[in-house]
Amino acid sequence: DQQAIVFKRNENWFGDKVDGMKGRYKIPGVKVTVLKAATTDPNAVFNEFLAGNLDSASIPQDFLSKYKSDPRTTTVTGDSVFKLNINSCTEEQWIEKFGEEGEIATTPESEYWDVKPWMSNKDFLKGLLFSIDRETIATSHGSIASCNYFSSAYMSDPENGKSYNNTEEHEKALIEAGFETEESIASGDRIYGYNTELSKNLFDSAIDTMLADGSIKKGDTLNIDIWWMAESQITTYGAEIKSFVEPVFNNAPKAKANDLTLSINNYGVASASDVYYKHLMVGQFDLGFGSISGNTLDPLNFMEVLKSNN
Repeated sequence: DQQAIVFKRNENWFGDKVDGMKGRYKIPGVKVTVLKAATTDPNAVFNEFLAGNLDSASIPQDFLSKYKSDPRTTTVTGDSVFKLNINSCTEEQWIEKFGEEGEIATTPESEYWDVKPWMSNKDFLKGLLFSIDRETIATSHGSIASCNYFSSAYMSDPENGKSYNNTEEHEKALIEAGFETEESIASGDRIYGYNTELSKNLFDSAIDTMLADGSIKKGDTLNIDIWWMAESQITTYGAEIKSFVEPVFNNAPKAKANDLTLSINNYGVASASDVYYKHLMVGQFDLGFGSISGNTLDPLNFMEVLKSNN
């Protein structure tokens, strides 16, 4: 049930004949083990590491307290920020992009996504953003918290090792968006966009708008479907997101006054790439876990992916 991708050393590599590069690569090759068990068992990869079958592995939540101070442990900035991507299409926009004659993908009418009006309400989406305690989630998984688009590995000045995230311009943008304050940046005690009172106010504003336009009514349950890269993430990240978002919305004054309930539904996929090809790229999601990476030395060019007409 286990597979591997094996790369053999190229004995004809030109570098072995160039001064300063001779003997640089001494290993016979690289073997990448593919563990199918990891789709359902978050500890599968680390157990293989402990058994001596892997050279490296991230520490899963169940082992974090025991191994986070182990001498073999190190911290890296990572090459990407994993995030919950948003499907903020209105029904009209979704049909235009993903319907029977969609611009991006075509979908038979019987398989149209259930487009939810709250997912295109800007106040509601901002309410979601400020309801999540990223630091608590990241710490529980041994990860680095972030409310940035890029990881700190992205360089705005590669020659001098200047990270884009540490530029004055980026820090001002975080403050302007409400993700950080001048005090949190100066002290290093970051809040990573976590503000439950602001979140409740935004949810209240969204509720007023949607009640007025008839997109919701008193007593409704507002569902959000999240797709994760593995079934095992349903009980880890999925449960955590649910535990933060639902109580903030459900305790917002306007939600309580109108008997409104927010319900998060978490789903996993069989293969990690399915979250992209079967959901994110074809509009079959409300929120979807994933990331993209590349252009580490050219972050501004990387932002081309954010174009609406790209």
